Amino acid sequence: MATAGRKIILATDAISAYGAATAATYERRNSNRKDVRIYVGNLPYATGSQELSELFSQYGHVAQANVIMDRESGRSKGFGFVDMPNADEASTAIEELNSSRLSGRSLRVSQAHPRERD
Repeated sequence: MATAGRKIILATDAISAYGAATAATYERRNSNRKDVRIYVGNLPYATGSQELSELFSQYGHVAQANVIMDRESGRSKGFGFVDMPNADEASTAIEELNSSRLSGRSLRVSQAHPRERD
């Protein structure tokens, strides 16, 4: 039994290390990009990345839109991120969409900030 528990801990450590490596790779690949990253919270759970992209494209070019999904359940976590290359368009989208309603939910929209790591 002790061996099985140890394997689970090692697997969890490997997954955590993979996540950190993936995030670092993303940052390296995108460090020269000047896109404005926008946080979108309180999304309806049925909202997908395509719908999020279409919502923001009313205000300008959307380089990328992602709704964050739970790995275990496959369900939306109710938030996502949108990258827009033009700062003025991003600012307008933030102002217009913050506190707006989507499928009965009040969106929380703001410029994203890098997550602080311990």
